[in-house]
Amino acid sequence: MTTKDELIALINNGEWEKAKKVLDCYKNMQNEQLDELAICAAEIYLGLGDREKAYQYIADGMKNNPNNYELYFMLGNYYADHNIDQAVLCYEMAAYYAKGTNDYEYLLRYYEEYKQYNETNVSPVSIVIVSYNSQAIMKSCIKTIQLYNPGTSYEIVVVDNNSTDGIREWLKEQKDIKLICNDTNTGFAYACNQGAEAACKKNDIFFLNNDTLVPQNAIFWLRMGLYENKQVGATGSVTNYAGNGQRVEENIADVEGWFQYARKINIPMQNAYEKKTSLIGFALLIKRHVFDRVGMFDLRFGKGNYEDNDLGLRILQAGYLLNLCHNSFIYHFGSLGFRQNDLREYAELLKENQQKIAEKWGFDIPRYMNVKTELIDFISNEKNEDIHVLEVGCGLGATLASILYQWPNADVKGIEAEEKIASLGANYLDIRQGNIENSPLEYEEEYFDYIILGDTLEQVYDPEGILQKMLPLLKKDGSIIASISNVQHVSVLLPLLRGNFEYAETGIIDKNHVRFFTLKSMVNMLKRNCFEIEKLVNIYREEDIIEQEKELYSILAGLLGKQFEEQSNAYKYAFRARRIG
Repeated sequence: MTTKDELIALINNGEWEKAKKVLDCYKNMQNEQLDELAICAAEIYLGLGDREKAYQYIADGMKNNPNNYELYFMLGNYYADHNIDQAVLCYEMAAYYAKGTNDYEYLLRYYEEYKQYNETNVSPVSIVIVSYNSQAIMKSCIKTIQLYNPGTSYEIVVVDNNSTDGIREWLKEQKDIKLICNDTNTGFAYACNQGAEAACKKNDIFFLNNDTLVPQNAIFWLRMGLYENKQVGATGSVTNYAGNGQRVEENIADVEGWFQYARKINIPMQNAYEKKTSLIGFALLIKRHVFDRVGMFDLRFGKGNYEDNDLGLRILQAGYLLNLCHNSFIYHFGSLGFRQNDLREYAELLKENQQKIAEKWGFDIPRYMNVKTELIDFISNEKNEDIHVLEVGCGLGATLASILYQWPNADVKGIEAEEKIASLGANYLDIRQGNIENSPLEYEEEYFDYIILGDTLEQVYDPEGILQKMLPLLKKDGSIIASISNVQHVSVLLPLLRGNFEYAETGIIDKNHVRFFTLKSMVNMLKRNCFEIEKLVNIYREEDIIEQEKELYSILAGLLGKQFEEQSNAYKYAFRARRIG
């Protein structure tokens, strides 16, 4: 009997320990497909109760061969005892990839019977696409969906906004597409709502831009993320072109290269899901009952921008999670509709809609929803370490959520003064409402490795008192990570010298600032309160010196030297300061 035959016989007999010993020898043999070995190994480790190793073998097998239906069946078995919804999705894919094999009828029947006899919440997906010209890309988008997904798992609903390049005529010829034809360009949000209305009422809704290409398993892993647990309301993909932390930082030149990249990451991933405060609407999957509860896109945002932020906030407000799926990559050409218009008009629309969403929710979106990546970079611990982090002035918790994804064993907590914002963030993280100047900090002493104070110390009346409140909460070797605006910056200094300085709504001196710091005063304050700077970074921004001020600035830089130039160019300082007392 060959090693492979012996291994299969032991597996069939449930002799897991003996099978594991044979497997260890078999691993060294290179004459078999890696995915076949992965199937055997996964079954053995599931039999031994080592779920983590079984999962990793399945992932390795899919990376080698994402078309192997037995791997999807094994993945279904992995999920069957703790997440029926995800198991159903895996068995559906097993049957899909088994087409043309002797096992197809069996796997199809197994999938249908498993779904029938188990209570499952899984629904097919209605893929809603707004079409506006871009004929070649739109066709390719549709074809990638059709190529890589089981026909029973989705329907395509296209809303055409009066295209003139021939794509509407092509869409009319497609028998498997529900098509709505508008006589005018109604805008993105309105057309999305039309598509959602036309979709099957039981289906989940997947809003997908027409300038995308959907690689193998991208939608499958979005659905797996959506059904990770009942609290998840929506999922989004990573991509090559997007903001909001959804962009993949890879130097890849062409579409083919990105599809090869997708093959490597659209596989099982242990730490796949990152909690977000919003998800970009280029590829956004929402559970049907969540969408019905929170409502459609708000039409006040017109042609687009911030309508997806608004929808995300409503999903959070309803008590559901937004998951970014790092194992679902979708290629995005990016903003083709807007590129066809004047860039100035686009910038004005962006500014206008930012004001609209601020008026609707009562707070500035970038200020309270953005991730402070420049502060996260100061965390030096290994990714598998247990770390404890408190963020003061955490907003909706975007920075804390990013830390939790990067350090999965972290314990993150937040304090936010604004009650409405704190209550939204508390729906998905440990965020409390409180003003740190007058609220007690009810945390265990010497508990935190890091306390984050992003743009906070200049917004309190007694910054030194705040530092003293932080001191006992930090471990003996703990640190604060902070950013502080630099009042010596050119945007303040030069207008003062000219005598034309005015108080501004935003900037270094604005309505939120009650204390002001230079580099020297900041360092001295930290020393007085038992903190020593370990690492300091100057943060710059463009367009700080307006044209008429350049001559004055040049004279000052020449007189006062390089140190003045460096300090006056720093918009703010970010630093990590170690507790020394």
